[in-house]
Amino acid sequence: MGYSIDSFSRVIELNSFKLIRQAVREGIGISFAYASVISQDKDLTNFKVKGIMENHEFNVVCLPNTSAMGLAEQFLKESE
Repeated sequence: MGYSIDSFSRVIELNSFKLIRQAVREGIGISFAYASVISQDKDLTNFKVKGIMENHEFNVVCLPNTSAMGLAEQFLKESE
């Protein structure tokens, strides 16, 4: 069973977690986001879609010559 964005009649792209939460809260639609995006929001909940992977690739992007990569590596080790 394959899923595609084409399965939806309308797609909206938002680049702000705050706007995503507001849109879902107002009944504009659903969102596929990290659980942490809604973890502090008592008005929203999550659901699972059968057949969609729960684990996925996680990319870290940072500026070179900074301590950011070391901090990211530490965070990823602690979250395992």
